Amino acid sequence: MSLFINTNVASLNATRQLFTSNNSLSKAFERLSSGFRNANDGATLAQIIGGCLAEMTSSLQIIQILAVQSQNATNSFSDTVALQKQKTALKKAISRIASISQFGGVNVSAARGRIRDTDTAVETAKLTRYSITTLVKANKRQQSAWSLLS
Repeated sequence: MSLFINTNVASLNATRQLFTSNNSLSKAFERLSSGFRNANDGATLAQIIGGCLAEMTSSLQIIQILAVQSQNATNSFSDTVALQKQKTALKKAISRIASISQFGGVNVSAARGRIRDTDTAVETAKLTRYSITTLVKANKRQQSAWSLLS
């Protein structure tokens, strides 16, 4: 008695190609979701930096006003000292803002290196291409299977 092992080569090829297409599709989804995450991180970082810069700008404007006031000849020595103390305190506040402003546990001056540029349009196009390729391959394989059965 002979033993035959039948293999359906077309089915094996279709399974292999489907697996490859699914892997490509999964990678495209990962890159796309990573891109959206990086875009959101970038927007949040920009908001944090904007807030820091607004506070620093406000302090610098006050320092400018104090500098103009200190040039006034009618100020007493104690007035000039008080104005200088205010300017020094504002300069320290600016330094403190720069040193404590964080994003994700990292100082904002260092965080910019952690945000990667991602072209979401390219990733979306790749995802669409993989989806279409998968559908075309599946359709071709289905037609081959039907021709074998007919």
